Amino acid sequence: MHFLSCLKQDRIFEAIQVGILNDENKKEIKEVAILAARCLRLRGDERPSMKEVAMELDGIRLIEMHPWNETEQNFEEGQRLLHEAFSSIFNESGDHSYI
Repeated sequence: MHFLSCLKQDRIFEAIQVGILNDENKKEIKEVAILAARCLRLRGDERPSMKEVAMELDGIRLIEMHPWNETEQNFEEGQRLLHEAFSSIFNESGDHSYI
């Protein structure tokens, strides 16, 4: 539950093992953490399938490798999309939607 608590409070980097996190991979770690939280939902119909997980992980990897990844506009769009994904994990009352 520490992982989910940190994710909900936007402190996910506190739950990451020392030596894994660096300035270059913070965005990817946050994206993977959000995906992991979706995988932890109790209701099976709310969890992504393994195929969806694989596709999202491939997408994260490919986006990181793409040269246009570093522009400010793309960063802002990515932040907006991450916020939307993060918001879908938790309902309005702050409870975990996987419970």
